[in-house]
Amino acid sequence: MNKRLEDIINNLKRFKGFSIEDVSFVRAPGRVNLVGGHTDYNLGYVLPCSVNKDIIIGGFNYNGNKATFSSLNFNKSYTFDIEDSSMINEHWINYIKGIITEFKNKGHKVNGLKAVIHGTIPMESGMGSSGAYEIALALLFKTLNNVEISDIDLVKLCYKAEKEFLGIETGVMDQYASLFGKKNSAIFIDCKTLDYKIINIKQKDIELLVINSNVKRSAKKALNQRKSECAEAVNILNENGLEINSLRDLSADNFEKYKHFLPKIIAKRVKHIVYENERVLTAKESLEKGDLETVGNCMKESHVSLKEDYQVSCKELDALFDILINHKGVYGSRMTGAGFGGCVIALIDKKEEKNIIERVENRYPKMTGISPSIYPCEISDGASSLDVVIN
Repeated sequence: MNKRLEDIINNLKRFKGFSIEDVSFVRAPGRVNLVGGHTDYNLGYVLPCSVNKDIIIGGFNYNGNKATFSSLNFNKSYTFDIEDSSMINEHWINYIKGIITEFKNKGHKVNGLKAVIHGTIPMESGMGSSGAYEIALALLFKTLNNVEISDIDLVKLCYKAEKEFLGIETGVMDQYASLFGKKNSAIFIDCKTLDYKIINIKQKDIELLVINSNVKRSAKKALNQRKSECAEAVNILNENGLEINSLRDLSADNFEKYKHFLPKIIAKRVKHIVYENERVLTAKESLEKGDLETVGNCMKESHVSLKEDYQVSCKELDALFDILINHKGVYGSRMTGAGFGGCVIALIDKKEEKNIIERVENRYPKMTGISPSIYPCEISDGASSLDVVIN
């Protein structure tokens, strides 16, 4: 048994009513997105991978209507009534309340429980920590309450909790990638139909390097603004002769034909989404062929577009991109997540990992005055229950 599980169990033992036979354990991974920045909430295409940074929760049912959760990361515990859906200052608890609320809205009973949480996904890094947290919570409630719900409906439940309960205007990619990911594979997701395809990565000598800029800025306001700008673009284009439901429905040819109807700043946003969707499709086809050079080029073009057209990068993310992009062994690099901080990812040749890391550790502090955090990541399986053997 690994130390994380031991720590979770030792903290569960402090709860009244603990019996190891009654405890359920679940795990949900974070993700990185190879290509497809901000296309998910425009119902477009994305190409993420789930990674071996994750959230594990252990919990057991307890009589009554009280829920007690302890976070090992925050070194905090909080108890609340299952029926109390009011928001509080402890944001990590609001996620729990949101998932509980959506289970109850679907007619499922949620029992009182006690649980302990531990995560290794860097928060506010663009690695999908919130989506993984939601999926882990939903799997725990599903397991403890014997709820029959399909995987796709579980994803939709988590997405609805984030959007309607927490008020975060985002897409469905993070939850989807966390639940449906497969080891050594990317997952191509159509965010309009929710169809997906697992794409096995043929090369075994590659690795994902995640470099945290260690710049943390809230992207919520900007994310909501970008979504509003995209919705405005759809309205303007429909008023001028097109019939589209989202920017996913806008072809590159029609964008070029109709872009003069759009205000300049909104045209830049639309340009990114239209051509980013094309980059995802190109990267998907290239990954299926084992053409990593083209996949890498799509990643590079994605970052430039996110910087110049969608305008969600920052000088620190751009510094990391510049350090990585022409280094030996780097196929491609781009910012990942909502932006304005967080992480840059690089698809690299494993043999060059040491040299690449040394280059980043040497140059990034000189350019920014900040030390990076670097995570070599394996592409992992998606979320699941854990079978814990007690010795």
